[in-house]
Amino acid sequence: AGSKWIEAAYMSNTSSEATLRQLFAWFSRFGFLKKIHSNNGSQFASDLFKTKMSEWGVAYSFSPPYHPQSNGQAERGVRMIKNGIKKNIGTSLEEILFAYRATPLECGSTPAELLGGTPHYHTIGWIPSVSSNSSSSFFSFSSFITKERI
Repeated sequence: AGSKWIEAAYMSNTSSEATLRQLFAWFSRFGFLKKIHSNNGSQFASDLFKTKMSEWGVAYSFSPPYHPQSNGQAERGVRMIKNGIKKNIGTSLEEILFAYRATPLECGSTPAELLGGTPHYHTIGWIPSVSSNSSSSFFSFSSFITKERI
């Protein structure tokens, strides 16, 4: 997780089948992961999930039950996305992800730069500096991101 890249999707159905469809959509863009670490949700513990991970050559492991601290970075990412949605009503999940991915980390690079190797392209002025005082909920989210460091 060196890039701290976050993928997220709205899912009304979190069955194993639906989860695998969403994972495959991400894999189709980035390639298969070497390993997935998840909580003990039933969608991840199913025989179907285990079979697909084996077919795709993806190793998987689980956090200990009732111990979310062992999956801390992912839990912080979930919290950041949820807080972003609550505090920026009307802002889409895609806008929240875009703002996060275009916000420099402590190392000075953005998650997009670390993942893709080049700066994240965006329209000049669309993503403000972290100190922007714009009243737009999207722009205020950029400063929110810096406070919710993952």
